[in-house]
Amino acid sequence: MDERKKTIGGLEAKKQESQRSITLILEDFGEVLFSRIQGREELSGNGEEYLRLRKEIADSEGFIRLIEEDTLRLKELEDEIRAKEQQNASLLRDLSEACARIGRQVLNDPEFEILGPYKRQIDAIVPKIEELEEKLSELEERAGTNVFAQVGRHARAMVYRTLLSQKQGSLEKLYESMGEKLIRTDGESLVADHEIAPVVREAAVIKENAAQAGEDLAALKGERRRIGNAFGAEGGPVKRIQGLEKHIAHIRGELKLVYRSFGEAASGADTGKQFASILTPDDTPALEKIALLRGTVADYEIQIEKLKIAIAIDDEKAVVEKLNRGIEEYRERIQSAESAIAELEGRIAGSEQHIKELERRL
Repeated sequence: MDERKKTIGGLEAKKQESQRSITLILEDFGEVLFSRIQGREELSGNGEEYLRLRKEIADSEGFIRLIEEDTLRLKELEDEIRAKEQQNASLLRDLSEACARIGRQVLNDPEFEILGPYKRQIDAIVPKIEELEEKLSELEERAGTNVFAQVGRHARAMVYRTLLSQKQGSLEKLYESMGEKLIRTDGESLVADHEIAPVVREAAVIKENAAQAGEDLAALKGERRRIGNAFGAEGGPVKRIQGLEKHIAHIRGELKLVYRSFGEAASGADTGKQFASILTPDDTPALEKIALLRGTVADYEIQIEKLKIAIAIDDEKAVVEKLNRGIEEYRERIQSAESAIAELEGRIAGSEQHIKELERRL
């Protein structure tokens, strides 16, 4: 391979490196200049584009912060909802127990006529519970060795226990309903002089706390739903952040082009008074570095061009030499052909002379 082509490759690499350095310096230089002219008349053209791109970046970064805040808030909400659900469940259990305790204590008290319907239901269900308990007791007392009889007893006992559990649950629910009835109907005034008054007041407080906990829980779930719906409509938080970060990277690339264009204009040889108001002595090193690198790039381009011309000249010389060799080959072929023709013409002349001699003999 021609050494000059290797030299061109090395010069091209150095030229590209110098151009990259110029680009980076121009971008930094343009950014510095823009920071000096914000809000001034010079902000036109590239300046307007600069402001638009900066706003897009700021808006996107703001959206990312909001998404991160919402994501963090979602985690907090899950913890708060879990804690509030536990608190609410505990309060409802306490309320249920307090109401059932009230119902049991006022069951046979004639002062509470409003509880009559519940008492009648309880009077109807208690005998059934006692009957089931008695049947279970009888089954457990029976003895026997017959396997089939034992299986039958176990099956009946299971049915009785299930029914008993259901009836006991219904009884407990009736006690609880009685207590709730007293609380709903201004129970504190009805039991003001009754021994159950403290329990009623306690139950009323628990009910208020449970109601407040329920409202708090509903509010927390509503907030979680709002944030979740926003994520669901526009994609998950991770996906949205990735999209915004990709957009920011793209805008930063466009912004660099604006910086470079502005720096290019401000560092030109014919800037005149256009940038006089924003250039300062502090810019001298950057401007000198840019000029030096531009000169270096120009030198590389001249060297590359000269080497390419020299290679092109040598290539054309090689073509000419090849063509000259072709011409010599054709000339040698012509000379050889002329000799062959002369030989053939001589042979023709000899044959013609022989013909004449033979004709005279006729």
